[in-house]
Amino acid sequence: MAESVDWNDLKSSWGDYQKAVDGWLTTAADPASEHAVVDELIHTLIHAHNAWSEKLGAVVEATHHH
Repeated sequence: MAESVDWNDLKSSWGDYQKAVDGWLTTAADPASEHAVVDELIHTLIHAHNAWSEKLGAVVEATHHH
């Protein structure tokens, strides 16, 4: 049920995902960025994406009825 959804947790994970994407985009687009730094940001991005996706999937499951 929608009542059991932790909307604040979902919003927080969205914010974390946005920060990870923004950090990666900014750094990866800079030709002077070191590959190791970009690689680390990619791992952060993947982790944030997976966390967001898991929470989003749970909310969709809890709120989608037909």
